[in-house]
Amino acid sequence: MKHHAGLDLSMKARSSASLTKPGGSSSEKDESTPEAIATLLERYSAIERAVIETGRMSPAICLGLRELGIPVVCIDAKQAPRA
Repeated sequence: MKHHAGLDLSMKARSSASLTKPGGSSSEKDESTPEAIATLLERYSAIERAVIETGRMSPAICLGLRELGIPVVCIDAKQAPRA
């Protein structure tokens, strides 16, 4: 089963992941480090793509997730509601 993750990063070192799948979704919080986010996402096998908004922390998080093998896309925060 493939999942998609929307990551909401904050400056308070927290992250929220919302994973969509047939029949529902879930939300969880963890630290805003690439390693912590990757660990969180590993619980949901077959992540097809993760999406994060542009922001102060986005470049480091996006690069770190890609280095850990997580397919991630960074989108403009103003366009996020449309995505």
